[in-house]
Amino acid sequence: MSSNELLASDTSSAREAVTWVRNNGNPFIRTATSYDGTGATTTFDFYGSRFNVIETVAGWSYDSRNRAIFADRGTRVAIQGSYALPGTSVRYYTGSFDFLKLTALPKKFTFALKSQVSYGNKLGNSTALPPFRQFFGGGPDTVRGYRESRLGPKDSFGNPYGGNLLTVASAELLFPTPDKWKANVRVSAFYDMGNVYYDAYQFEFGKYSANTGLGLRLNLPIGPLRLDYGYPLKEANGESKSGRFNFTVGYTRDL
Repeated sequence: MSSNELLASDTSSAREAVTWVRNNGNPFIRTATSYDGTGATTTFDFYGSRFNVIETVAGWSYDSRNRAIFADRGTRVAIQGSYALPGTSVRYYTGSFDFLKLTALPKKFTFALKSQVSYGNKLGNSTALPPFRQFFGGGPDTVRGYRESRLGPKDSFGNPYGGNLLTVASAELLFPTPDKWKANVRVSAFYDMGNVYYDAYQFEFGKYSANTGLGLRLNLPIGPLRLDYGYPLKEANGESKSGRFNFTVGYTRDL
């Protein structure tokens, strides 16, 4: 069980976030005043909501990969769901499905196929999925040619506010590595596609962002390092169509 408080301002927050905090939990208003050097004042209203949530989380996973790090064959499936129990002031549910299939090819190449679908929605008297349970796309774990969490709908300030549906698919070709390096170095070429939808009813098969690029994985004594360069093939909402590096330290859930 957790007790939470959310604040949103008409001057800096997405309209969707302001609407949510004004209509869920126990809403309140706080007023703040700013002063400039001339003595003039500006007053801002912050809309907030206090609420309690009792959330249950359950999951199931299957993993037949031949190695935990740098696997080159096998399958990984993970399913997870969360549910806000009755009696709490905010009600919702979420679910996610992750799939990875590694297939050995001739000449020591490996083909990796990945997909992810995450969905959530309101329950009871809640008006929408809470902002802290919205899904975001873009970055090293989804569509690598775009800035992290920048895919999908944006507010009037140009900031992403997420959605209740995330869909991602990726195809990756892993190149053979000399035997003396194969345990510590991996190079790949990839194609990612996906998007975030504010509402699942907005889903369209042709409405997605896509990129292609190259990836490098290093298994070092200090820990795994991952570097990807993705180049967008389709323009996202308000995002520039230029290449982007993603740098990740630590173990990843897939490759």
